[in-house]
Amino acid sequence: MIEKNRRRARSIWRTVSALWAVCGLGQVFAAEPLYVFPLDGTGEALVRPGAQPEKGIVYGRETWTKGVSGQGLDVRRHAYDQATCFVADALKGFNPQAGTVAFWFKPHWAENEPGGHTIVSGWEKDWKPFRFYMTKNQWGMTDLSVVAPKQVQILKKDIFKKDVWTHIAFTWDAKNDEVVLYVDGKPLAQRKVPGAFSCASADAVKFALGDGSSDRFKAKTGDGVYDDVRIYDAALPATEIFRLVMDGNAQALEPAAKFPGLDFAFACATNRLAGAAPLVALAAGEGKKTPRLTLSAMGASGRLGLVLETAAGTETLESADTFNLRVPVPTAFTVEKGTLVWTVAGAEQGRIPFAGAASDFAQAFVAPGVRFVPKSKLAKSSFFERRDRIVCAPGEAALWDLSDAQRRTDGVRSGVTLNGYWRVQPVDDFTLAPPTGDWRYVRVPGSFRSPLWGLNELKDGKIAPPADVDKYKGKDRTHYRAAWYQRTFATPENAAGDHIWLNFENLNADTGRVYLNGRQICAFRQDGRKYFTTIPNARRLDVTSLLTADGTPNVLTVYVDRHYTALWKGQLSIGDHNEIALGDVWLETAPGGMFLSTAVALSS
Repeated sequence: MIEKNRRRARSIWRTVSALWAVCGLGQVFAAEPLYVFPLDGTGEALVRPGAQPEKGIVYGRETWTKGVSGQGLDVRRHAYDQATCFVADALKGFNPQAGTVAFWFKPHWAENEPGGHTIVSGWEKDWKPFRFYMTKNQWGMTDLSVVAPKQVQILKKDIFKKDVWTHIAFTWDAKNDEVVLYVDGKPLAQRKVPGAFSCASADAVKFALGDGSSDRFKAKTGDGVYDDVRIYDAALPATEIFRLVMDGNAQALEPAAKFPGLDFAFACATNRLAGAAPLVALAAGEGKKTPRLTLSAMGASGRLGLVLETAAGTETLESADTFNLRVPVPTAFTVEKGTLVWTVAGAEQGRIPFAGAASDFAQAFVAPGVRFVPKSKLAKSSFFERRDRIVCAPGEAALWDLSDAQRRTDGVRSGVTLNGYWRVQPVDDFTLAPPTGDWRYVRVPGSFRSPLWGLNELKDGKIAPPADVDKYKGKDRTHYRAAWYQRTFATPENAAGDHIWLNFENLNADTGRVYLNGRQICAFRQDGRKYFTTIPNARRLDVTSLLTADGTPNVLTVYVDRHYTALWKGQLSIGDHNEIALGDVWLETAPGGMFLSTAVALSS
């Protein structure tokens, strides 16, 4: 049996290595894992070639369910006298000076629910001198501790969501006296304790998904599904941990029939993947391993991830927006002065150092179910009409009439407010245009997800509250992260020769776009905004040449995505959903050329 397990482990390891090679991932991982527990119907570990095979033991009822990739193991307490536990005894090779533990976890609980859970743990005999553990306490706080032999502890909230896959990784490194916690590939917290890692070596370590007990009455479990557990004897850099998330559901990419260039659109068969998976890769010509660009879905988060591999190393980026992948996603890469610029749907997502040229990429690969969409076909798509044109419903024209709107004058400049009721549609993901369906109406300035500003209906030409003021399409509106706003306005009379601006005093969002009459006139990304939401994001846009001149109303469409600032007992904090998402909006006019209103000549 032992030899059979060894042969199976070597076979699986070769399969995984071959899959990495097919996907072009063989050069990415500088550190090779000590152990990989795929949890695909067995507790057996994949080990380095030539290493002693190891196997985790599943105590109690074995429940294998759908994982991020293949199967996952459900480790939970079923009753007071029944529990599923996973323990790998006496694992060799743990390095107290540097290491990484990474895994996928889908809890059966919400953080604000009572009770505690031991998610993962590892320790030497008698818990000394080296050990680590991650727990969720009764107050909803996640406690990560690494002890070698001093304790380095990180306490954080808002990590897990009930029945949602989350990738967890944590590293420890004696060189920096530091422990870093990563969530879904991004560093969430770090803690330094000088001299914490004086333990030079460790004996065999007992590793468990839970507290390590096999007692069916006393065992403490994580109460969730685990998948793809990895243990390293080195502290992985952030780029490699990010790549672990991107390749969560590694699948072979197939050669595309035609190279689409670096400006293309793609779509998938589903709007959001349950787990992370590569979608598109752009590679150098045959016989060359680098450069290589891999674009991946990040799973439950809905974002896109990008990895650039070159001879100099690996760089990563993550999109600001989340995307409905069934709708074509326009993607472009440009090379500017040693930098690769990544743009999605007209909005820059980030920049990566790149010493090569755009011509270095010559072939493309796609995942099953992914297709390239010709730009000519995309340009003719009818859904753009929902963004660029409005057929007013009864009562909308009166809502947007500027005859009684507030006006202000400052010297030669004048302005009229575009505040008041706008159309609004809360959404979860960005698409190229608002979805079809139920428009509601909310005051500007205001917030689409705050109970202070109602999501109203327009009935018989009048604003009226809906039957359920707290719901939109059956979902609590405070849980929508983004929204489309839309309205029309008339071009100012006698404005020929004047300069005209749209002045947004606060586009209070992490990312967003502004469209006028079918043209995108603004796109922004503010990664640090969740910590400084009270600082206005003002945008004053020159629209002089974009306004209609034939009396046709101008169509103004705004997309804003506000990441949640904070949660309190699993719910949005008051400071988050009660803040204004869209502040005052003004249409401002000023003379287009120099002129003298008063001339005074003084004799000498």
